[in-house]
Amino acid sequence: MRPYFLLAAVRVRIILLCLALCTVLAGCSFEAWIGLVATPDDQAHARGLVDRLRARDHAAIERELRPDLRTPELRKTLEAMAAAVPAGEPRSVTILGAHKDTGPGGTRLTLDIEYEFEAGWMLARVTTEVQDGVRSVIDFHVQPRSRSLAAEHRFGLAGKSLLQYGVLAAALASLALIFYALYRCVRTRGLAKKALWVVFILLGFGQLAVDWTSGEWRFVPLHLQLLGAGLTAPPGGPWTLSVSLPFGAIIFLLREWNGALPMKGTGTAAPPQ
Repeated sequence: MRPYFLLAAVRVRIILLCLALCTVLAGCSFEAWIGLVATPDDQAHARGLVDRLRARDHAAIERELRPDLRTPELRKTLEAMAAAVPAGEPRSVTILGAHKDTGPGGTRLTLDIEYEFEAGWMLARVTTEVQDGVRSVIDFHVQPRSRSLAAEHRFGLAGKSLLQYGVLAAALASLALIFYALYRCVRTRGLAKKALWVVFILLGFGQLAVDWTSGEWRFVPLHLQLLGAGLTAPPGGPWTLSVSLPFGAIIFLLREWNGALPMKGTGTAAPPQ
């Protein structure tokens, strides 16, 4: 193996390692992200509110609410909410989402919590507001469910639309084309600026994304996506499948086929592998 090929291979491996590291850092654990938005005290407060509802401690909940929400109808509303809570102790408690807004009027934090009981599931949403150091609840409701959100949004192939099947096929084709072009690029000896070609090949341009549960789609023309395809889902949320045009892979393979790849020092194309 020639020295220049060894050097190029090392450069390519370094780039791939850096891209993998960036992907890991970008996909840090959801729990860590929740911890950045909601402190342990915030999370404990929201769970405590649900515990008081399960215990039918309506007076304690009323004291937590903002004064203007303590209406004469509040007690009946809380009783109806408590009746909707499945019986027994929860098997698991999972925070599925956290959202915080800070403005001139104070800070609002919304937590979505999923409870698993022996008899079923329940979603709870708690929104608190902090003004002048005083925390009060401004929204609180629960929703019983027959199954978890993860089960509801499970990735499957049955009963999907032609658009969803089309995006899935395009995503697989984009991945295959990118990996094939990457293989050809690494195997091409003496290729000029090989490291830049690797980066160019790995990126997809534009994005067509589809919600795998609802079938809703969106198109973003100005977008870069690693590997030209993606499949993501928040905890308990729907899967989103996306595909991008493997423009770099296409350009590389076309130039290779036409014998137009730039070579180091010669300006000639690489010989077929």
